[in-house]
Formats: sequence, C-alpha cells, structure tokens
Amino acid sequence: MKKKDSSIRSVKFYNIYFPVWVLMLFPLTWLIIIPGNFLVDSLVLLLGMYFLKIEKKSTFYKKYIFLIFIFSFLADVVGGFVMVISLFVGKDSAFFNEYISEQIARNPFDNVYTLIYTFIAVIISGIIIYVLNRFITFRKEECIKTKRFLSLLIAFLTAPYFFLLPTETIYGGQAESFTNHIVWQSYTFAELYVSEDPDVDILKVDEGEHYNNNLVTVLRDSINTADKSKIAEHGEWKYKVVFYRLGKDSDKLDEILIYEKNNELYFEFGDKNYKIKEEYRKELINEIEQVLNPSVEDEGIE
Repeated sequence: MKKKDSSIRSVKFYNIYFPVWVLMLFPLTWLIIIPGNFLVDSLVLLLGMYFLKIEKKSTFYKKYIFLIFIFSFLADVVGGFVMVISLFVGKDSAFFNEYISEQIARNPFDNVYTLIYTFIAVIISGIIIYVLNRFITFRKEECIKTKRFLSLLIAFLTAPYFFLLPTETIYGGQAESFTNHIVWQSYTFAELYVSEDPDVDILKVDEGEHYNNNLVTVLRDSINTADKSKIAEHGEWKYKVVFYRLGKDSDKLDEILIYEKNNELYFEFGDKNYKIKEEYRKELINEIEQVLNPSVEDEGIE
C-alpha cells in the first residue's frame, strides 16, 4: 500500500489554463495566426470597398492591405499584452486576484469585473487599429468619408473578440457565467463534516491512505455556481464546510451548512438560500463517497 504524507491536513489545488490569446505573444504561433488575420483583413477591406463603391478595387486593395494587416496584427499583440499583464499585476490585492487574475485566463464571463477588463483590452486594440489606419494607412486618401468609414469598419470588425473566448471550454470544462464567488480562490484548504458524525472531519479520516485532492475543488465550484433559490424551512444540515486561506489557519470563512431536501442540495449563506446544480450535486456526492468509502484503487495499492 502506498501511503501519502500523513502531515497533510487539507486539500490544496491549482487550476492551470493556457489561454488562446497568449499565443499572440509567441512568434512560433504566428505561422498559424498570420494567414487567418490576413484573410479576415482582406474580407473586411473588400466589404468596405463594396459599400463605398470604390472603382479599381484591385488597385485599391493592393495599395492598402499590407498596412491594414500589419496594424491589425500589431494591435492584437498589444491587446494580448494587456490581457497577460492581468495575470501578474495585483497579486497583493485579494480582490484583483480573485475577480480578474484568476478568472481572465479561464472565463471572461465569470464576473462583471473580468468582462469589463477583457472588453477594455479589445477596445484598446480597436482604437489602435482605427488611429493607425485613419492617420497612416489612408493618410493620402482625399475623401475624409472614405478614411473614416474604412478605419471604423476595420477597427470594429477586426478587433480581437477572441479574447472573450472562455478557455475552460477548450479544456472540456463548463464555463459558468457570473458566478457567486462565495468561496474565493485563495481559500484552498477546507474541512468537511457530515451530520451523522459531526465531530469528524472526513478530509482527515485516514488521510494518509484515503487522501482526495479533488473534493475541495468540487466543494468550492458547487457553492460558487449554485443558484439563488427560495426554499421553505429546511431540516438538519447534511454537510458542514469550513474554508481556510492558504497559509492562514486563522483566516477562515463562516461555516457553510449544506442541507438536503427532495433529493436536492441547498445551502444558506448571507441570509440567502442557494440550490446546488444537479451536475455539481452528483459530482460532489461522488467525491464524498470516495473519501468515506475508498476503493482499492483509491488506496494506492500497487
């Protein structure tokens, strides 16, 4: 039997995602990105020429497409830097770390702050595209209307909207929108008690043999994605959860009591009731059962 370090007293986890927009900063990926960007820029320019009824479209296209492409790509890279910066700045701010740094690489729709930050990056790229094309690419065009229209059209249609793509979905995860953030990312340790034996923390029972490193993640995600729900008076609690900050045993959340009613799980927090979603309820129960009744494989027998 392979035993894990019995000094471990709770679960610590990290979720690592590699966002698509990070690829903008690596030259080796440009061989894939460049053809796509060039195609999009070409289609947008052709669309603009169509609306403006520009004659000699071939000459006009060859005259401007190269600069349009260069400036659009440059703007995307700048926007990518703005996104990447969010992963490193604000680490001393629990709020920034929770609502932006930890979420922007996972899902921009996780909360309103991440969404605003992502839109700022997209808008910055769009403004750069407009300014460079308006005052450099089309500077020799005599028609002001043509300059403004094409610059605006290109900026609007070629801005890097792919920044909004939830990276979680690429890795097979489920991207939740505007989650609760009741349990912050910094609360990486937890204790879990069951009502049948409330003095026993099931994350510490036989922890050397039956250690489970996924349960805390499921607990947190179950709580953070739960729906606010009106519920009549509930019975006794089924599970009690206490979350702790990493390295700060004294910094903990209030106890979260989870109840069961009609084969569904609810919890109360801040005088509000929340219903744990069905997919998370099943996963949570499964993880708890693995800790309470570990299989032979879970015990690490070689």
